[in-house]
Amino acid sequence: HGAAGTGTRLMSVSSSAVAGRRVQQEPTYTRGLKSMLVIPACPAAGCSFDITGYDGDVVKYLKAVVDFANGHLFDASWGLLQFDATIVQPVLLAGYSQADCRKWDTNRDGPLGYSTFQADPSALDMRAFAQVEQDYGLDFTDYDFYAVVMPYCSAIGWSGIGWVGQPGFVLNLRRGGSLKPAPA
Repeated sequence: HGAAGTGTRLMSVSSSAVAGRRVQQEPTYTRGLKSMLVIPACPAAGCSFDITGYDGDVVKYLKAVVDFANGHLFDASWGLLQFDATIVQPVLLAGYSQADCRKWDTNRDGPLGYSTFQADPSALDMRAFAQVEQDYGLDFTDYDFYAVVMPYCSAIGWSGIGWVGQPGFVLNLRRGGSLKPAPA
């Protein structure tokens, strides 16, 4: 197993017809227009993203972030990768408060229940998926990728978390940072 200089994956094939040959396989995971569901997830008691500009609207801000990311992805992939994002209005999750936001880093499997061997329905991403399906009729499995975005929690030591090979991630949205699209 090796990689060609063009980024195309080469893989050995075990077959009597092609024994010992290498076959070029076109990668599709990181090429093309990929759908992505973006879900801002908030405590049921209220949703407060600390957004500067964009009229304080997290959906407008996330659209600008995706547009910014798409520009970078287009350049970095030689025009081979872009996201077509569906960004929903924030979903409210019962049993989650900003005061106890640390629990999303310490529950059984952390914030990513889908990315575990057996999906943990109490994890932040799984709860957000259930709520977005209830509120908007959207099924996250209909998308290539997902992003769950939570209001900034200073008790968590990460800005984003995901697993290699999994289709999504959770963002601990902090105002400022290294990705700052120009305010609208």
